[in-house]
Amino acid sequence: MLAVVEHRARASASTPSWTGPRTSRRRISPDATASDHLRFFTIFLAGLLDDFGRYLARERFDLIADGVGYRQIPLEPTDQEFAELAGRLNAALAPVIANRPAPGRTRRTLTTIVMPTTTPAEGATP
Repeated sequence: MLAVVEHRARASASTPSWTGPRTSRRRISPDATASDHLRFFTIFLAGLLDDFGRYLARERFDLIADGVGYRQIPLEPTDQEFAELAGRLNAALAPVIANRPAPGRTRRTLTTIVMPTTTPAEGATP
């Protein structure tokens, strides 16, 4: 399920290599335990932090010009509305995901994390 996706020569014993999902399209098994998922998610977040740290370590970075952003948006969709939203997002991304490296293109990573929260919707019966 997880594979070493990047390995760098260690500068010291405290500099770890990291593991992550073999591909971004692979889904984690629904048979994994809660503990497994927490471990996988921690590895995912560590990779995300590493990516962002490498971006900030560039000699030049400009979050606005580079299109960098991060935000958290609470949504209150029904299950059907959420499924429709996911379908529209997937449809919008499909043509861009199919792009290959070429002059004028910049590789960007779009990271998504979607999960229900434990706070019930305003006015909803728990």
